[in-house]
Amino acid sequence: MHSAILFLDEHPHCACGPDCPIEALRAEFNKAPVVETLRASSVLGAEDWARGEMLGSLCDMHEPPGTLFTADHRFVQIDNELMFSSHADADLWQLHWLATDTGVDLAVKLCQQVLDLPDAVFDEALKFPQGVEVAWDLCAELDRVRLRARTFLEQVQ
Repeated sequence: MHSAILFLDEHPHCACGPDCPIEALRAEFNKAPVVETLRASSVLGAEDWARGEMLGSLCDMHEPPGTLFTADHRFVQIDNELMFSSHADADLWQLHWLATDTGVDLAVKLCQQVLDLPDAVFDEALKFPQGVEVAWDLCAELDRVRLRARTFLEQVQ
């Protein structure tokens, strides 16, 4: 699965032109790493950067997800292989994305979306290809994602 990333046309690590939105995003992000910066960017899917880290925190991530920008100026979240590996005690409130009301609002929306997912979606996520074995109770981990989302929403109210 990780090899699929190789098929993405990655943006160069420097500006591709004078109006490169990725360079503009990086410059603004260095000044203010907040959701508003992502929303103001013309990089497609930039807000998913914050959403991915928030979801990672709900999943008790050990490390933040990686980022990749494509040549057509899209954000792609990558590298979340340490999700669900054991308890890391990740705390959504400690993410810098929640430093503003806009970030908290985005986290609230994400938690509501997680809780609105039907059980069938979680059941489908627990299906593995034949021969794949998981060394931990993924069902219990998914239940904890819902619990963390509910707890966050209770704390906001």
